[in-house]
This record gives sequence, structure tokens and C-alpha cells, in this order.
Amino acid sequence: MKKILLICFLAAAALQLHAQEAVGKRIEKLVMEGQYTAAEGITDSILMQNPGNVDALMYKGNLQYYKSRDYNTMLTLVGNPEESVYSSEYAYIGQYTETVAKKVADTCAFYFINALKINPARDDIRLGLCYMYSVSLQADKVIELLPTLKSIKSVDAYSIRDYAYNIIERGEVAKGMMVYEKISSLYPEDGNLMTDMAVEYFINDDVKNALRVANISSKLPGLDTITYNNLFFLYGVNEQFEEAIANNRKLAALTKNNLDLFYEGLVLMLQKNPDAIKKLKEYVKATSDNTPEKGLANLLIENNLNINPDQYDTIFSFGLSDAYNIVLSHHFYNTYRDAFSPGYNYAESLTYNKRYEEAALISPTINTAAASPNRKSEYHFYYAWALHQSNNDYDANRQWLIASESSIPYLQAGANYFLGKYYFDSGDFVTARKYFLAGANAISQSKYSAFCSDYLGQIK
Repeated sequence: MKKILLICFLAAAALQLHAQEAVGKRIEKLVMEGQYTAAEGITDSILMQNPGNVDALMYKGNLQYYKSRDYNTMLTLVGNPEESVYSSEYAYIGQYTETVAKKVADTCAFYFINALKINPARDDIRLGLCYMYSVSLQADKVIELLPTLKSIKSVDAYSIRDYAYNIIERGEVAKGMMVYEKISSLYPEDGNLMTDMAVEYFINDDVKNALRVANISSKLPGLDTITYNNLFFLYGVNEQFEEAIANNRKLAALTKNNLDLFYEGLVLMLQKNPDAIKKLKEYVKATSDNTPEKGLANLLIENNLNINPDQYDTIFSFGLSDAYNIVLSHHFYNTYRDAFSPGYNYAESLTYNKRYEEAALISPTINTAAASPNRKSEYHFYYAWALHQSNNDYDANRQWLIASESSIPYLQAGANYFLGKYYFDSGDFVTARKYFLAGANAISQSKYSAFCSDYLGQIK
């Protein structure tokens, strides 16, 4: 549904009489050829003879959409690039996901609504109407229509939530999540859907609402393994151990992998509980397969939970998920406060998992004296990102300045990009140009050097 084209509605509609079917095919052919005026002339002639012809009204509505594309009256969003330091994706500043102008959408809707007044049973038109409102960012109208879709046999919560995604992917996250919330309210017992919504909140940096929704969905029946895994992740990376343990136990009961024992051993280790080794041994004994988790458990047991700071990075070679790694990082940060890697890894893990304020508080406590130049520049880069995401650009810029001297091209270009964008948004285009030039001329190309070039084009 997400990628649905309105031409599908043309193809799906069947005129009731053979003569009308022939006319419908002719209209379709003209639309495919881009002859929208000619196609509209035929629909107008049909409506002159029979103003209540539902298919003709639908065609008329669809043609308003096609004509708007032909005459370039679509609303185009000049969206922000994908700025995250954790994504290498290059999204040109001028790129956009096609968004229908409200005026065009409302004109299409006028004909769709009149068709539905004549024949309320035409679910295809109702779905098309909701789609049109979603791609024109009219969340309020989507929300108003959603209850009428629930009775459609071909529709379920997982198909109509694409209307929320249509809005989110066009940059209106808050509006899209309002639609998602409405869909979830129509299916209040679907904890799997609700947890998916919690994950969407998390993806979009709204950890507070992610946990709010998870606290509701985790108590509902009928949750599947994917949902329990997502709940464990959400609670785990936020170090809400009681909830993480509860959901991981339910997940382990379904998958029979005993990872609940492993996780509980790590949490006990962080809490300096003497039963930590006992719990890890319990996991090893219960697990016959040579899993990465079992390998790490054995390493911790053999070393009595003490890993030399110089060999600390070894634990990340096991490739565990963030829900486990964040506990390990936290434990070794507490254990070796004078070492660089444990503190850096914990702060960076907090940053990656959107706990920006906490990362910004911990970063200054990290001892960088023994760190290599490259590791130091990484430290300043991710510290700056945590501050930036905490809306503290004053302090972030001080860290970006240091990172801009990095010998790592990605960090060099990225730091210059964020400095340039700060001054660009402040209206200081002379200073912005200086940083954008430095970022665009980085040693090698990255998404940030490309972003800098894009902005230089705007300044010119």
C-alpha cells in the first residue's frame, strides 16, 4: 500500500456496462500516455449524461492528481539530509518524497467523497481517499477516516499503518505518530502492533514515548518472539533492568536459548552481586551450542569477571547486541575509571542508543590522556553529536572544532559540516562558507563532504 499509485484505482475500477468498460479502458490508455486533458474530456462527457456515475467521479478525482504532476503543481519538500553520525547514507538536500499539495489533494478528495456518497460500499475509493490525505500530510483527515476502514475485510492494522509511514517519511514525524497512535487505538489488544509503534518512536529519537508505549504493550497477551525481542532491546539499551529481564525471560521461554541467564549474569556483574559468576556458569551449563554469548561468558568466568583494560576491546569481538554491550560497557567504565576505552565505549553506546544527555554528562569524565590521536578525534566527534542532539550547540561547537582537525576524512568533513550548518542557520554565511569549503575539500569524499558541497551551492 505504501507504494501504491493512483493508477491502481483506475485499473481496479470496473464500469458496470460493457460500453462503460470500453470507455474505462480508453481513459486508462490516455492516462498511461499522459493525455490527461483528453481523458478528462471523456469523464466530463460521462458526468454530463450521468452526474452520479461513481467510476467517472473516481476517474475525475484521479485525473486532478495526474494533471497536477504534469503541470508541476506538486508540493515538493526540501528536506534535511540524513545527518546522523551513524549513517553513511547520502540524501541530497534537494531530494524529496513526492508530497501532494493540499489544494490538489482536496480537489481529488472532492470527487472521491461525492462518489462515496452515492456508493458508500466502494472501499477502494475510501482507501484511495485516505492515501491521498496521507501523502498531502493531512493527518487530521486521515485520523477521521481510519475508523471507517476497520470494517473492510482486506484491511488490517498492518496495512493501514502505512498511512502513518507515508506522513513520517515526508518529514512530519509528529503528525505521522498521531496517525499511528489512532491506528493502535483501533486495535487496543494488539501488543505486537503497539510495540512496533514504540520502536518507531525510538527510531525517531523519542525515547520517552517509546518506553511509555512499551510499558503498555508488554502487559498485553499474544506477543510474539519479535515483539519480546524488541521489548528486551528497548528496555535493555535504556538499562531498565527489571523490565528487560522480565521480557528476556519470556523471549527465552519461546526460543529456548537460555539467553535470559546470560543477561542476568551481566546485570548482576554490573551490580557487583557475588552471584554473577554463578549465573553465568548456569548459562554455560544449560547451553550446548558454541554461541558468541557462551564464548564471552566463559571468558568472563575464566578471568573472574576482570578484563585487563588493554584487552577490553576483546569483548566486542563477540558481536553481541546493544542490549548486552551497554551493560558490559557500563560495568567496565565503573571498574576502570582511569582507562579510556571503557568510558569511551559506554558514552558512545549511550549516544548511539539516543541517551544523549547522559552521554554528554559522562563524556567529560573520560580520561583521554592515553588515547591515540584517532581515538581522541572520535571521542570529540561523538561527544559533539551527543551535545548537538541535546540542543547544546554552544558546547557542541567546541567539540566539533577539535574534531575538524582530525586526520580521519569522515570526522573532518562531518565536524566542518555541523559547524557550517550552525552558522548557515544563524545567517552568518561568510563563516558558514569557510567551514563548508573545509568540509567539501576533505581528504576523501563522504556524505558530509557532499552535504557541504550542497550548501555551498545554496550560498552562491
